[in-house]
Amino acid sequence: MRLLKVDPRRGLLELLPEDREDLWLLSLLILPGDEVEGVVSRRIKREGERGSGKLFRFRVRVSVEDVEFTGSSLRIKGRIVEGPEDLVGRGKYQTLEIREGESFKVWKKEWDRGVVKEIRRAEEESRHPPVLVISLSDEDATLATYDRRVKNLRRVRRKGDDESLRPFFGEVLKLLEESPEDIVVIGGPKVIVDEFRDFVEERGSKKRISYVVSPLSGEKGVKDIVSKRAPHVIQDERRRKVEEGIEEFLLHLAKSDGLALLNTSDVEEGNVSLLLVHEDWIKENREEAHRLMKMARDFGAEVLIVSKDHEGEGTVRKLGGVVGVKRYPSN
Repeated sequence: MRLLKVDPRRGLLELLPEDREDLWLLSLLILPGDEVEGVVSRRIKREGERGSGKLFRFRVRVSVEDVEFTGSSLRIKGRIVEGPEDLVGRGKYQTLEIREGESFKVWKKEWDRGVVKEIRRAEEESRHPPVLVISLSDEDATLATYDRRVKNLRRVRRKGDDESLRPFFGEVLKLLEESPEDIVVIGGPKVIVDEFRDFVEERGSKKRISYVVSPLSGEKGVKDIVSKRAPHVIQDERRRKVEEGIEEFLLHLAKSDGLALLNTSDVEEGNVSLLLVHEDWIKENREEAHRLMKMARDFGAEVLIVSKDHEGEGTVRKLGGVVGVKRYPSN
């Protein structure tokens, strides 16, 4: 979650949900009577116009009447209070569909600092893992750290006239291994990136490294790599987090140590440290899903949503759609 803007005097929040857990949390915090502004698409055919009309994308502000988390998006239904007059009618119903990675604005008539506190907490919990970004050429390497912005830029130049890149690659690899970041993204011309990849595979590395082709070098190269690859790396980390949670549950299930959570009664009793909820179960049991997920979170458990593109999701679905890890074995 990213809180882009807070204006208590106007009751305004501008938000950027970054994953499905953020969307679920927002479904609890956005209430009837609030106003929400988002982007909608509508195909409109003017009088005398041929065909099916033109597709317009524009911003609309609605007075919220109903909020629904679908498992993959946030659906907000209400009457239009503001929008392009030639495209929408005030007072008519409009449903906004908010997805991860899409910013939107919320106006709250009754300002509650607890809402901001919850969003700040979600923002802290979903803070991007630090990534080491390296822009590599046959002459130098520019290294930088990235979480939500590029920082700590430093450059390493190739030394000497030796035609072999191996001594230079060795120096870059040494700096890479010494860096505190576990995740590394390396970019540059394809021939250089491929040669460095072969060098790393030969030497070995404990880091999680991904590669991207970039025509730029230096600081511009770093920013190019960030725009091309960093969002995918961060998304991969979120995916890994869910899949590791599934693996942890299956490990306890196989060991029969009493820590595999299969019954929602354990959540009711607060005996839950990790709750994994399949998106299909949320769609089929929305009210119960809201209640159970909020309860687990209030008990301090980590709540993760398992989507259909996660490895192991079929197991979670077949076991009822709600599994997890307990704090202690049940009697």
